[in-house]
Amino acid sequence: MQNNIKIIYYSLWDYTNIVMNFLSGSSEVDGSKSFAWLQSFDVVITGSAKPGFFHEKNHANLFGVVPETEMLLNTDNGSPMSQAGGPCL
Repeated sequence: MQNNIKIIYYSLWDYTNIVMNFLSGSSEVDGSKSFAWLQSFDVVITGSAKPGFFHEKNHANLFGVVPETEMLLNTDNGSPMSQAGGPCL
């Protein structure tokens, strides 16, 4: 039986990436971004709005993140959108 490793984080992607880089020992001292920590997980969920995320009737929208640009992709139709306070389209 193969285990899936998931992380469900309350914070949005930008802060989660900073924290996970710190915890994994990858720093962004020179301003570059490291996404190596993503390889440790099969699924990464950010902005989960816990504990409501775990309720059956949760109808929150899910977005994919393009790590290099921090753009969000709506999983319903693929339309890109910026995070609040993130780079503009």
